[in-house]
Amino acid sequence: PACSAAAELQELGSSELPSLLAWHANEFSLQHAVSTGRADMRDWEEAALAAEQQGFRLLAARMLGRLAVFELDQLRDPELVLNRSRRALELSRGAKPGLHCWIAQQATIEALLRMRRTKEALEISDQLASCSDEIGMPVFPTIVTQSRVLALTGHESGLRALYQRLIRRRPESLQALSKAYASYVEATLLMYVVGDPVTALKSLEHL
Repeated sequence: PACSAAAELQELGSSELPSLLAWHANEFSLQHAVSTGRADMRDWEEAALAAEQQGFRLLAARMLGRLAVFELDQLRDPELVLNRSRRALELSRGAKPGLHCWIAQQATIEALLRMRRTKEALEISDQLASCSDEIGMPVFPTIVTQSRVLALTGHESGLRALYQRLIRRRPESLQALSKAYASYVEATLLMYVVGDPVTALKSLEHL
């Protein structure tokens, strides 16, 4: 479905779409290029800059956040990634919580971890926990990153709190996703903090 949608967008051409919709279509095309191994990070950087110049700050923030995550995957300099993710957070300042800030926070945590600045990474994780309480649901895109920083720093209480947020009663549409992430967090807790790999593997069977 994603491939056919990308092909249809390319055939339609962004010139025939309203401005903001055209930008979203461009973002989708860039994301599709990543998933097919044809991404050029310069395209993301140029698109983010152009979106910001045209006043689409949250779109630019989301693009910069994704770019920061991609650069981490390519083992780029974490200092560079940190600067980029913080710029994304600046652009999203004042807006309601959403992907535009969550992706950047995810990249910020990982960059700080690679720079051994664990205290600052934990502060960002705490911000995400507060955000989760504010919106009444887990911040799903950041669960794996939060689990990682909490496990690497031995914060058992933080992992247990994250697990509890995931097993609270959710709308039916979110139950399967919450259960899967809860199993992942539980396995992380058992493996890295409690030291029980056998039970951790059993927990992963629920994914």
